[in-house]
Amino acid sequence: MIKNKINSILKASLVGAVIIAGLPACTDTWDDHYDQAEGFQSTATATLWEQIQSNGNLSDFAAILSKAKYYEDKNHPIKNYTFKDILNSNEILTVWAPENGSFDAKKWLELCETDGFTVQQQFIGNHIARWRKIANKVAVDSMTMLNSKTIVFDMEHKTVKNIPLIPNNYNIAAKNGTLHVIGEAIPFEYNIYEYIKQAPELSKLASYITSKDTIYFDEAGSTEGPSDANGNPTYVKKKFIESNLLYNYWYMPTGAEWVSQLKGYGTIFDAEDSSYVMILPTDAAWTTAREQLKNLYNYGAGAYVNKTEENNDVTEDITFNADSLREVCLDMDLTTPLLMNINMQSREGVGKLTKETFDSQKGGLEYLLTTRLDTFFTTTEWNQTELFDGKAPVSLSNGLAYVVDNWNVPQAFYKPNVEIDCQYYSLFQTMKLEGATNVATMSFDNLAYEWISETGKVKNDQYMMLQSVSESGQPSAQFKIQGNVGNQTQIMSGKYDVYVVMVPYYYNFKDLDEEAFLMAKQNKFQATITYNDGTISAKTGRPNEISKNSKTCEYNGLKVDTIPVFSDFEFPVSYKNISNSYPTIQIRDRATSNNVSKQGYTHNLCIDQILFISKED
Repeated sequence: MIKNKINSILKASLVGAVIIAGLPACTDTWDDHYDQAEGFQSTATATLWEQIQSNGNLSDFAAILSKAKYYEDKNHPIKNYTFKDILNSNEILTVWAPENGSFDAKKWLELCETDGFTVQQQFIGNHIARWRKIANKVAVDSMTMLNSKTIVFDMEHKTVKNIPLIPNNYNIAAKNGTLHVIGEAIPFEYNIYEYIKQAPELSKLASYITSKDTIYFDEAGSTEGPSDANGNPTYVKKKFIESNLLYNYWYMPTGAEWVSQLKGYGTIFDAEDSSYVMILPTDAAWTTAREQLKNLYNYGAGAYVNKTEENNDVTEDITFNADSLREVCLDMDLTTPLLMNINMQSREGVGKLTKETFDSQKGGLEYLLTTRLDTFFTTTEWNQTELFDGKAPVSLSNGLAYVVDNWNVPQAFYKPNVEIDCQYYSLFQTMKLEGATNVATMSFDNLAYEWISETGKVKNDQYMMLQSVSESGQPSAQFKIQGNVGNQTQIMSGKYDVYVVMVPYYYNFKDLDEEAFLMAKQNKFQATITYNDGTISAKTGRPNEISKNSKTCEYNGLKVDTIPVFSDFEFPVSYKNISNSYPTIQIRDRATSNNVSKQGYTHNLCIDQILFISKED
């Protein structure tokens, strides 16, 4: 942005204010600041403004400079202070001035009256850089202009962004900088954020993204005055910075408190010094995606049982506006997977990808990684290149934009499988033990036995065993239905197939032999899912919770086996972004005494995982 780029003390007769400079671009050197180029700095007597005004071929450019106010940000122009005044000041600058007839002077003069900030950002700031830039070296300089855009100045071949300097009209000395005359205006290049805002076919995406524009106080860029009576600093000039923090923060709804900010990954996607890829859905694609996905975000009557408070015998429930929560969740989840950092796609076997090479090489990538660390893998059913809808990218100042007419993010991204890894129950799962039940995490070395390929591995060399503390007891445990911490996945409204991954009882014996194998034990168990049904009880005024039992499941105990317990189980409400409320699944032993004593069953249940496999709706 042009703000914070000009470092000059304005004369008291003008506005009596201070404009604080930002740091010089990282490519600047000490010589760039003080290069005298055959001593002309010490002999020049005219300012940049005076040099421009004296050149008849620059009269259109001069007219705009004298009319365009300087803006601290888009809402705050400095009264009675124009770029003419800046180019007459002591600030050391370099100007590439386009000749008359090479740009639409009438357009920019009219915008000076109606939208001066755009004139500053897209035209004037695109032709001025800080410090002296002199075309007398065998060098190429990547410069940061006053509008923060990066432009290449080829000092050897006398071009700026491939536009030739006018012969005998460059390296014009001024006491406050250097003037180069060019035969055409330097074209302004939008960054991704700017492109979204100006494209009429992206109005729905733009509306949501710009709602996260943030203005914050810049203490370092403000001018401090005397302290107040309490010793606190005051400011004679306050500086505010505007940026879009959508991808820098997690905007996370949490039930009734559904607009909270959690610090994210520091992704400022309007930054000019980064390189991004962004998929930009048109209004039609955005509308279609909302229609396709809205049923996954059904929040019923907007009331859920508060499981945390329920455990403490407190009956206050979670209530919120169901329609509002669905809208904000849809907005966030539609936007989250759109942005990727090109550097994050570089990996072994691929090499370093750049803005210039990404499009041609993206089809060869095994996966794509978003700035929120979501991963899109190519599968047998879906290829991650479908995200780009077969479109050619638009090249922008900080990356590539793919404007798509079709929303090709797979539904599985929004309604993924939920996997409960039971071996981590003590750390990650809310679990209630019921009846005569003990619980233990059992270790098992998957690499220790040659026959393991036939009987099956357990996840991470561990599983959980629910143990009966008596011969007649039927152990039981209830689990929170969420993925493990670090990858918590919440149930969405819709259908799932439900499985329990069982482990043979004989895996408990370390020295397995034929006798141990003959100790294989069968299991009978039942699963019960308890969940909100989306309604409120007319009698109690509280959310209704219901339970559904599976049929008794049989497990032969011979190998690691995935046992189906429910098919097309439908959750009527979504738990996405609902804090302290979740459905549960209870696993209960159903072996009888006769099963155990005469038929080789065991009450002990060895469980590796509980899986909720998402069904396409």
